[in-house]
Amino acid sequence: NIFLMEGARVALIDCGQVKQISTDFRLKLAQAVLSVDEWQQTGGSPELVQRAKESMAEFGVTFVDDAPDEAAAALALLLFGDPDAPMPGGFSNAELSPDSPIKAIA
Repeated sequence: NIFLMEGARVALIDCGQVKQISTDFRLKLAQAVLSVDEWQQTGGSPELVQRAKESMAEFGVTFVDDAPDEAAAALALLLFGDPDAPMPGGFSNAELSPDSPIKAIA
C-alpha cells in the first residue's frame, strides 16, 4: 500500500476491504447490530445469547466444541459494540487476549 513515485514522492493507497453484499445479508447484518445495541441497553439476556448464536451461524461463523453459548454474543459485541462494554461469559474485549471471543472461533 506504499508506493515510491517519481521524484522520491511517497503515495499511500488503502481501499480497505470492499465487498458488495446482498439485501438479505444487509438485513441480517442490521439485525445483528440492533441486537448488540439491545444487549448494551439491557445488559443482555438468554434470549439475546440465542439470537447471537443464530446470527453468527447465519454468517457462517462456527465455534470450537467447548465454547460457551456466550461466545457468539461476545463476538458480536466485539465486532459491533462499544469497545468498553463488559463482555459476557468471562470474555475479554482485547482482541489478542487469551480470553478473546476470537479464540473461540473454530
